Amino acid sequence: MISSSQATLLLSFSNLLLSLNSTFFPKNLGQLEYFFGIEFKHLLDKSLLLTENKYIKDLFHETNMATTHPISSLLSSTYKCESEKRVGESSCKET
Repeated sequence: MISSSQATLLLSFSNLLLSLNSTFFPKNLGQLEYFFGIEFKHLLDKSLLLTENKYIKDLFHETNMATTHPISSLLSSTYKCESEKRVGESSCKET
């Protein structure tokens, strides 16, 4: 069952697509899977999951960090860091 707000959104989206089609003549390349670092996963319940997992994996691979493992932080969780006015400087104080 589609609510009236969902129907309005679908109609607006359809109108936007028609307008874009008349101006730019795009090609339908199928289901969107990856765009600008965002991975689009189409789930069985027809919902869409957006993740950056692929972007992060690619970034780790490009920087030769693909085989690294997480470690616990050496910085206490009670510290609060703030940026200083000069670029690249920061100060951290225990709260």
